Amino acid sequence: MAQDQPANTQQAATSSSTTPPGIAPGEIVVTAQRRAEALSKVPVSVSAFNTQALQERKINSEADLNSLVPGLNVTVGENASEFDFTIRGQTTDAFSGSPPGVLAYLNEVAISPHSETSTSFYDLASVQVLKGPQGTLFGRNDTGGAVLYTTAQPRTDKVEGYFTGDLGNFAYREAQGAINVPLVKDVLAVRVAGDITTRNGYVDNIFDGKRLGDQNHKSIRATILFKPTSRLTNTLFADYRHIHDTSQNGEIFSAYAVGETNNGFPLTALAAEFYGSAVADAVADQRARGFYKADIWFTPRLNGHGLSVINTTAYDLGSATVKNIFGYSKSFTNEQADLAGGPFGAISLINLNDPTQGNHIWQKTLSDEFQIQGTAGNLKYIAGAYYSHNTEKIVSPVVVGATLPTPVAAFGYNNRYSDLSRAVFAQGTYDLSDLTGLRGLGFTAGIRYTWEKITLSQIEGSAFLGSPEQLTRESKPSWQVGLQEQLNPQLLLYFVTRGSWRAGGFNGTAAPGPTTNTFGPETTHDFEIGAKFAGRAFSMPAHLNIALYDQIVDNAERDIYADVAGHVASLTENIPQATVKGVEADGDIRPIPLLELGFQFAYTHAVWSKPDVVLPGGTSSAASSYENAPKLSGAIFGRIDLPVQEWAGKMWIRADYYAQSHFFFSNFYDTLSPRTRLPHYSLLNLRYQWDLPHNGVSVALWAKNVTDKRYLVGGTAFGPSSGANVAFPGTPRTVGVELGYKF
Repeated sequence: MAQDQPANTQQAATSSSTTPPGIAPGEIVVTAQRRAEALSKVPVSVSAFNTQALQERKINSEADLNSLVPGLNVTVGENASEFDFTIRGQTTDAFSGSPPGVLAYLNEVAISPHSETSTSFYDLASVQVLKGPQGTLFGRNDTGGAVLYTTAQPRTDKVEGYFTGDLGNFAYREAQGAINVPLVKDVLAVRVAGDITTRNGYVDNIFDGKRLGDQNHKSIRATILFKPTSRLTNTLFADYRHIHDTSQNGEIFSAYAVGETNNGFPLTALAAEFYGSAVADAVADQRARGFYKADIWFTPRLNGHGLSVINTTAYDLGSATVKNIFGYSKSFTNEQADLAGGPFGAISLINLNDPTQGNHIWQKTLSDEFQIQGTAGNLKYIAGAYYSHNTEKIVSPVVVGATLPTPVAAFGYNNRYSDLSRAVFAQGTYDLSDLTGLRGLGFTAGIRYTWEKITLSQIEGSAFLGSPEQLTRESKPSWQVGLQEQLNPQLLLYFVTRGSWRAGGFNGTAAPGPTTNTFGPETTHDFEIGAKFAGRAFSMPAHLNIALYDQIVDNAERDIYADVAGHVASLTENIPQATVKGVEADGDIRPIPLLELGFQFAYTHAVWSKPDVVLPGGTSSAASSYENAPKLSGAIFGRIDLPVQEWAGKMWIRADYYAQSHFFFSNFYDTLSPRTRLPHYSLLNLRYQWDLPHNGVSVALWAKNVTDKRYLVGGTAFGPSSGANVAFPGTPRTVGVELGYKF
């Protein structure tokens, strides 16, 4: 629902170079319902930001979206280069067997959850964040929402492009650019873009004197647009990415003593059993050093590369359009980590026979979606069929007590995973104005039915080699019903209720068996009411959006890290029920032509209404805290255009202030995982930009985390397996200068 530009100068959030038919110039255009629509007229909760908005806020990665969208919590996953999204309490955990509850899409194709790197944030036309279950139009696993990335598309009418160069502290260097070339006017065009980013890590590893979090990222993408006729359009997109980093390992945050209990629950103290009081000393030493000095027994590395290819073909039939979206991706990751975050090597992902090797993931996904959408009288509709096949090969060496003269154990979680998904779907919106006499009244209904086939097989080097292949078949519907009323051109009211589900599966880190490593599907339904205003308030251009929701999740898929039959394991279990309620709001106003002010706010009340869960072996526990769901988050911003003479060009200053309340990184704070709460924090970002006249050149000075706030952005509750929990520090103050050129 958030706006991406000053209230009187907003631009489309889609990649189109012109405003789609039926949408007023200046409207934000979104594709939340798989067709181009004005944001202010879409009866669901959406935040959308176009190219200029992303550049103004210096959005470089998923982590930056945290302060951009109310109610979106972005935490680090298995390492500081992998991010997990949480929307309305729906998330996934590090090393989880569960698919994400919030899926990311690139040009309408789902991104694999184990892709080797975060999305390359350059030459993007828009970022859209959809909130609430999205299972009807965006797949069965979107129980919390979806994040849509759209790259800039070629234009067939002119040559254009840009270049941007950045210099900053921590030896930050980034060069990116794009060029668009029409090869045949109005018929064939190509756009090529690339980005190179290097930066020194901001965490020093005192164990060996090296840095954690060094970045060396390279990416290139190309898009070919072919329009042989006025009705037929084909777009071919390819993207290649390569990363070579030192991983920013989690740092030891809390640990458990031998014999310690929490509310009667015995706590695992594996690290303390091996290393005694040195573990508690490591926690104290880490806090005394501060967030940006770690003591990890080796410097872990993260290397990876990936390729994505997407081909979209659309044919205009007049009142309908037939569309096919083909996607292919493959990637490889080699990641090392110490899961206890200290100098001991209590549990490490590393191959001691070859210390350059760690957790390997080979991923390949093939997908295809066929759809037809159009209008028939008062009905707007979309219907289609979907197919995807995702395969992963995982080779994960685990060492327990790596720094001891003789390690306690060394084994592998090596397996091959396959997910075959097929679905059919349909959704329509009917204009009830003629039937009821109420102008602007509409009714929306949609359904999707999905069939899943998931297999897990053990491969050479697995601790469970010889176990039979496991297979599960699942099928369920997703649905949506809504009513909306456009009271006048400025104000939309809506109500929507939706249902979706998340596939069950297998834990690859536990011995195969019907009661040891399996978990069932998660289901959810919600109710949402909202209002969207886009017009003038007291003669001033303004926007105001508000949504209230109530969501129930049954058999929620959540992870717990435990010692199962002598093997440390990440177990996805089904917690019987959760209830999440909340309010989201955002708005902006332009009191004078030179000044824009705005805010964003989210209140999330997430509880486990049925918390009891039985772990493998019959151990019972109860979920208490709700992971990665701060109760309060919000931001305020201001942008002022400086009153300079026309010959000087344009100058402006922008300030963004974001804050969020404390949150937990475990669902078992009062039972198995105490001391897993991270404190609240706030951040201030500033930008000054000078756009020189007539030549397309711009110069900007920027600063993020201006007050150099020390804060933590996430953690992993390995305590129930290793006896120690880790947390990840947020980025300290960064400053830089940016030179841009557009032509």
